[in-house]
Order: sequence, then C-alpha cells, then structure tokens
Amino acid sequence: TTSEDSPLPPGRELADALRWIRGSTPRGSRVLASPFIETFYQEAERAQLVSFKYIPQSEGDMLQWYERLKACNGGRDPRSAGFASRGEVEASFYGLSEDELRALAKRYGMSYYLGRQDHPKSLPALYSNAEYALYAL
Repeated sequence: TTSEDSPLPPGRELADALRWIRGSTPRGSRVLASPFIETFYQEAERAQLVSFKYIPQSEGDMLQWYERLKACNGGRDPRSAGFASRGEVEASFYGLSEDELRALAKRYGMSYYLGRQDHPKSLPALYSNAEYALYAL
C-alpha cells in the first residue's frame, strides 16, 4: 500500500464543514462534493455525486460511476488513470462554473455544492469557513 492509497483524515476545516452538513441539512440531501473527499459519506452522512474510492462492482454501476466522475471533470475523460487523475479532476471540479453546477444539480438531483474558498461562487452560501463553503443549488 502506498501513501496515495491510504486515506488521510480530513483537515480541521473540512471536518468542520462535514459536521455542519450532517447537522444542518435534511437527512436525504445530496451534495456535489469532490469525489476525493474519502470520508464525505461517513462524516457528513449525506449522499454525494460520486466517490473515487468506492467503485461499484457491476458493469452497469461502474459505467454510471465513471460518467459521474467525468461530470466532475467538466464532462471530459481524465487524461490520466487512477490516482494520477486526482489533480486534474479536483481542479476541474472546483473550477466548474455556476451554470455547470446547476446543470449537474438538475441532472442528478443534488441540492448543495461543497466548494473551496479559493474558487468562490456567487451562489447562496449556507456555511463557510477558511477553506470551504456550502452553497445551495
């Protein structure tokens, strides 16, 4: 196992954001969150669009998983495979325009977007800290 394969515990700012989501959003909420936030589902207790770590086993589910991963990458196939795609997909995900976020929300029934403060959006912010903001979609 390499260090890339081992999940890192979330930083304090991310952990605070995930706790806020868990305590302040409706239980059935769906959140557009980076597919590389490995602890999202466990910490926020909310559905996310796709998790890079949790690859389904059936062929149909794998195809849907990959389509969702591509959606996080602006609808494009990642140039690299596996963990090497992380930087590209995360940069694309946090750089999605507000129109792209709204389209994804509509397509997949998502209610919120967990963004980074270094890529601010003009969407209604429900929560923010030094690193993250949760926006209503």
